[in-house]
Amino acid sequence: MWVRVPISLPLALLGACSAEQWQRTGYLSLQEREQQQCLERGIDPCPERQRYEDYQRLRKQADEPSRQQ
Repeated sequence: MWVRVPISLPLALLGACSAEQWQRTGYLSLQEREQQQCLERGIDPCPERQRYEDYQRLRKQADEPSRQQ
């Protein structure tokens, strides 16, 4: 019983997150990493960060022509 609780709790929490949330988190993590690398290299100004919503919209637009063929 006690073994199942610690194992099942994290699994339940992970299952509560949607694929969209995981994709957003991954995208934001990569954006943050790029920002940190930019600052470490002393690049001024760092490129503007693209919002996740804009990124998704551009991806969908890029995928649409390939779906129509």
